[in-house]
Amino acid sequence: MLKVVILIRRKVGTTPEEFRRHYEERHVPLILRHVGSCFADYRRSYPGKILAAVAVQPDALDFDVVTEIWVKDQATLDEMFRRASIPEIAAEIAGDEETFIDRKAVRMFLADEFGLARAHQ
Repeated sequence: MLKVVILIRRKVGTTPEEFRRHYEERHVPLILRHVGSCFADYRRSYPGKILAAVAVQPDALDFDVVTEIWVKDQATLDEMFRRASIPEIAAEIAGDEETFIDRKAVRMFLADEFGLARAHQ
């Protein structure tokens, strides 16, 4: 299983509530329609209250959502990116993103995930 992590920041002038609503109600269905069949799982985590024990102020976060996409294997990941790069699909996704995402600030990477059970081995 491969995990893709995407850190996304909202466009200037978009409130956190507007960003979240647009992402969940418009962008997620768009993504699922075009590449969702490649996903084993697709999760979005929005930062909440900053914990006092962490020396980070809310303004210091440079993202508004952590998106996690799991795919079965490299072939599935390649297929996901192939579909997303079809010109008509890429244009539709980019057009939607332009309305609420700071696209220059998006960061995407593959993550190696370690859980509790693995940490104690």
